[in-house]
Amino acid sequence: MANRIQIPIVAAPHAATTKRPIMESALVLGRSSDWWNGAMLISLGVAAFVALLVAAATTGAVIASKREAVAASNELDRYKSQAAIQISEANARALEAQVALEKYKAPRSMLPDERKRFVKLISPSRGKSLTWRLLQTTLRRTLF
Repeated sequence: MANRIQIPIVAAPHAATTKRPIMESALVLGRSSDWWNGAMLISLGVAAFVALLVAAATTGAVIASKREAVAASNELDRYKSQAAIQISEANARALEAQVALEKYKAPRSMLPDERKRFVKLISPSRGKSLTWRLLQTTLRRTLF
């Protein structure tokens, strides 16, 4: 250590209390770098706060969309079940109508009591020619 030269460091007594000299060319819009650093920190804080608001709004939008999707799915399921009920009711009515139509189309016959009343009703016309109309065809028969 003998070869080293030690230089004593002496602090200037006025260094802590005096302002640094600022050159006019170092100012931007009349503000020093310390002011710009503070403005930058405040701006970053505001930007971080806004980013948190955006994140919260996005989270809220996603949650609301999921709830709406669930509600729409439930509504669709309810509609499908109601439609299935209405379809089954309509099919039952259609089947009833088909049965009624088949019954209407089926050949008809008279019961013995009806036959006796019919014969009694037309007996004054014995020996006369009658015209029967059935499905737009004409059938002539002579009764008895």
